[in-house]
Amino acid sequence: MAKLGSTRVPRALFICEIYSYNLRVELSKHKNHRNAAYLAWLRKQKGVVSGKKAECAHHIRLGTNGGSSLKPSDYFCIPLLNEFHTSGLFAIHGIGEGTFLELFKLDEKKLFIDFLSRFLKEKHKTDLEIKSDDDNYVIAALIRLIEE
Repeated sequence: MAKLGSTRVPRALFICEIYSYNLRVELSKHKNHRNAAYLAWLRKQKGVVSGKKAECAHHIRLGTNGGSSLKPSDYFCIPLLNEFHTSGLFAIHGIGEGTFLELFKLDEKKLFIDFLSRFLKEKHKTDLEIKSDDDNYVIAALIRLIEE
């Protein structure tokens, strides 16, 4: 059973209702969205720049619930080689997230959606497509499904 508003509904019905229900997950700076299983899975994926098996997961702060000295939700991570994380000439920690994303033509929201969807499919055996033009809505819906 899933909880939709204050009503408990079967999971299949809940998934169908995602399209029309005003689903928003507020990833407040006060709630600690940590998921060790997701991070471990993400580190086994191909790096978003190199296409080789990732060595680490970088928490994206731009446009998420992270900030200066505040680590964002684990769901806002991308897999990288150390070379592109901290040690190389074009490392994200060296050139900054905005420059890094622009340089490698990466759309962080599309990446979040892709990885969250694949994690749901592989680990939770949930294969669904959430149709919306609002990437934030899709990300919130996927996170809600993972956290159930």
